[in-house]
Amino acid sequence: MAILSASEIHDGRSGSDDKSDVKRVKVWRVITDDAACDADDVLNDLIDPFAQVGAIHPLDPELAIVRRTATNETFSKTVWIVRLEYKSRTQLGVSTEDPLDEPAKISWSTTTNTEPVFFDKDGDALLNSAGDYYVEGIQAEVSRWEVKVKKNVNVVPTWYGTYRNAINSSVFTIDGVSIAARSAKISSFSLGEWKYYNYVWYRELDFSIKIYDTWIQYAIDQGLRRLVDDPDNAGESLLVPCLQEGGKLDATSPCFLDGSGGQLAQPVAVGDVTFNAYYIYPEKDFNALPLL
Repeated sequence: MAILSASEIHDGRSGSDDKSDVKRVKVWRVITDDAACDADDVLNDLIDPFAQVGAIHPLDPELAIVRRTATNETFSKTVWIVRLEYKSRTQLGVSTEDPLDEPAKISWSTTTNTEPVFFDKDGDALLNSAGDYYVEGIQAEVSRWEVKVKKNVNVVPTWYGTYRNAINSSVFTIDGVSIAARSAKISSFSLGEWKYYNYVWYRELDFSIKIYDTWIQYAIDQGLRRLVDDPDNAGESLLVPCLQEGGKLDATSPCFLDGSGGQLAQPVAVGDVTFNAYYIYPEKDFNALPLL
């Protein structure tokens, strides 16, 4: 047997506010291709998810189908009337929870990396015995907070691609903690397979946020070349080698610059050394993330 058509009709549709009885009734007309089929055949072949026992009423999510009956029309052996009866899901002990309404699941942990540092715990410069900075800094073990977030979604978020490697452009709050601008960075994304629960399709979005003092990158302004005024073209500059040994020889190791391309006079005082700031990562509003 096969069902040729199944559609809702208005005849027989009803409703009630009696809390102890059926609250809604929807009626479908079903046409089969077999005059010998019976009611069980009709009900078993109804593959429409909205006509199954337990299906949610399309206009009232608190109601679910509790009973289906199929009655053959008197004028045709292939035409059936299917009655769908709805009751309160709460009274039936059926969950009314929507997985999309679940709050974000947030956990905190730390990650550890080895990175170059130029200052100690008190903010004082790390210098060699001659009073100079270490060219590549001192390698130190640095820990950062990493926040992992899990949230159920029913679509791929529109920000999914643009927030990759992004840092926060402004202050935002996660798990009740206020995070300063440029202190958080998206480190990973994943989007799970489709799941079905309580008549709702959803996927689990996972992403991680690493938190640090700042994601602005700093480097000592230094190099083997410097800028000097071009004597033949006013307002123009020339790129020439840095000098060492009292300005007599071209430098063979990086020299400190003044932030504008000029070489600092030697010996260089610690306070005169310039650190250049680099904004490497795209900046986004993290308040748009599903953090609740």
